[in-house]
Amino acid sequence: MAVEKTYLRAVIYIKLILVAIMWGGTFIATRMASQVFEPFTGASFRYLFALVFMIPLMLMKDKTALRINKKQFLQLLVLGSTGIFAYSFFFFNGMKRVEASHGSLIVALNPVLVMLISSLFGKDRINGISWLFILILQRMHSRQLLHCRLPPGPFSWAS
Repeated sequence: MAVEKTYLRAVIYIKLILVAIMWGGTFIATRMASQVFEPFTGASFRYLFALVFMIPLMLMKDKTALRINKKQFLQLLVLGSTGIFAYSFFFFNGMKRVEASHGSLIVALNPVLVMLISSLFGKDRINGISWLFILILQRMHSRQLLHCRLPPGPFSWAS
């Protein structure tokens, strides 16, 4: 029993390491692709590539997954357009302007921003330890991002 538990824990850690490697590679790959493709084209390719691989995986898991009604289709269309395609569009746009390392730092702020917005507009409350982590992350990110120089463009005044 203990051996099986240790094995399962090792498998989980290996999967987490592989995910981190894939996510880290995303910034470099998108930075390179953004030099070739315009943001709209790059986001379209990224979305299409994901669909080609994800739909067969979904169907292998659940053959009835594509049986949706008109309301669900419209919801999926809106969520896919905003949550996936818009994110990819802005991601490509950002990677065209900054280095991959700076882009990853900016994206790493997303959980902190979600937590702050949830506390401002929702019922979530931030405890002391969370505030401490927010301050530490803000300090680390601001030090890194101060070294970021944007190319001439709409936000060149910020550099």
